Amino acid sequence: MSQFSHTADFLEKEMLEVIESIGPQKIGAIVSDAAAAALVLAKKKSLKNILILYQYDVLLIILILLQPILEKQHSLKIY
Repeated sequence: MSQFSHTADFLEKEMLEVIESIGPQKIGAIVSDAAAAALVLAKKKSLKNILILYQYDVLLIILILLQPILEKQHSLKIY
C-alpha cells in the first residue's frame, strides 16, 4: 500500500466519523488541498455522494462570484 493510499484511508475514516456525527444532510461539500492523498480520497466509494472541492476550485468559484463587483468597483477584469 502506498503512503498516499494509507493517508487517504486515514482521512476517509476521520471524515466519515465527522460526517456521521454532524449528519450528512448538513454537509454541502468538503474542501481539501490537492495533495495526492486527497486525490485518492476523492475516489473512495464511501464518499461518492459528497462533493469534494480543492482549494483552487473554491478560489475560482469565489472569483467568479465576485467578478461583477470587482469589475464595477475596481475596474478589474477576470479572465
